[in-house]
Amino acid sequence: MAGVKDSRISGALIQKGWDNKLKKAVEGNDLFSGFRGDIKGNGDKSVLSGEIINVMKIKGKTSHVMGLIKSLNGTPQTGRAPVSGKEEKLKNLDFTAYGNEFKHGVNADKFGIDAVANEPYALLKLAVPLLGEFMEKYKGTHRREAFIQRVSSNLTVAPSSQSQHVNANVFMAGVALASQPAYSDTLATYTTNINTVAQASGAAYQLTKANVRKLENWVTSVKRIKPLKDGKYIVTVPTNQKYVLMDDENGLGKYFIGSSKPEMVLPGWIGTYGRFHFVEDERSVVATMDPGANAGITFTYTTVDDSRPVAAADKHDIVMVLGGDAAIELELESPHLEKNDTVEYGREDRTAAFTNYGVQLLEWQDGTDVRTNYGSAIVFCTSV
Repeated sequence: MAGVKDSRISGALIQKGWDNKLKKAVEGNDLFSGFRGDIKGNGDKSVLSGEIINVMKIKGKTSHVMGLIKSLNGTPQTGRAPVSGKEEKLKNLDFTAYGNEFKHGVNADKFGIDAVANEPYALLKLAVPLLGEFMEKYKGTHRREAFIQRVSSNLTVAPSSQSQHVNANVFMAGVALASQPAYSDTLATYTTNINTVAQASGAAYQLTKANVRKLENWVTSVKRIKPLKDGKYIVTVPTNQKYVLMDDENGLGKYFIGSSKPEMVLPGWIGTYGRFHFVEDERSVVATMDPGANAGITFTYTTVDDSRPVAAADKHDIVMVLGGDAAIELELESPHLEKNDTVEYGREDRTAAFTNYGVQLLEWQDGTDVRTNYGSAIVFCTSV
């Protein structure tokens, strides 16, 4: 029997096979890949698109000032009362949009011993698609940052050097309309106000049917947010809150079953109720409340990695209510790829993606501690 054993090849000679196609981790679709339209015209004649995200493409500038005009809100005259001398003055507003660089690169050996080992896996061919996916994910994050913190994070560094704040329209789910957080131009004061209401709201304030109806009243009657062209609003629903929203008893599950529309093309569409189109946001933002002396709020975004904290009493899922003309996206330089072959006669294939843009909430100052935002709101829901 020893001969049979000896006739077997050694372990070092046993051939093994590997799949030479590297598989990417499965990622959820980003709902912000749509909802955008181009701004028409130039200068003072620019017309907003009516979409959620207004895209303006400018060359030769690092910022662009837009002229806006406020709606009339004066007191009209009736009967024989003269209107002469009581005319309302038109109020012009200026809004400055900014852009800034955003870039990322990859490298892989193009020749040499390491390139030979990499060849079966086609790393060089994967570089460009991976870069494109990376840049698109971050664009989605930048848009969420703008809706929640007023400007995308790439605008906070030089030369744009803009400061982040918090959306002027904050709604705490389940809290009475009269007790919603008061806005302040001072960020620390505003976050303290939000924290105070959050501590009083408790753990049960989520996206229930009753709270959805209260939110609709607040959006349409109190904040008068501009609807989309169909008269409705997009409401992004964190996956955690989707299970509350879909509950048949306290949520809207039974209403959505009866109103299913397979022709609906919104990414992640859940259903429509009242004036809200609900869509699932798999990359939703989580806010961590700090009720201590600093009374701050930490917003955690997910882009290429998901580092969102687990549900807890101090964690809140962020729902976004998005209407028409909610944000401005200024594009100064379209995305493009560049190569760098300076390392040892081009041994390394170094490719980078570059773009130059910025995303900002369409808000403007309207007096001390008064900021006007007719395009969006964010909703704090106690995380499930």
